[in-house]
Amino acid sequence: MVAKKGKCGFIDTTGSTVIPLEYDNARSFNEGLAAVKKNGKWGFIDKSGNMLVLSAKETVQQQ
Repeated sequence: MVAKKGKCGFIDTTGSTVIPLEYDNARSFNEGLAAVKKNGKWGFIDKSGNMLVLSAKETVQQQ
């Protein structure tokens, strides 16, 4: 995960952008998913950046 100018995204080991810096907040990947926050809502993306779960919650907890 990388953050720049208040936005978060993901890069690979070479430093190339894999998932654009478009999220307000993000967590590291765990079991193939990462929690991301955009427009005040949290959701989960896969390693391709596809939104799989969008939540109305304003917080998420890591187990």
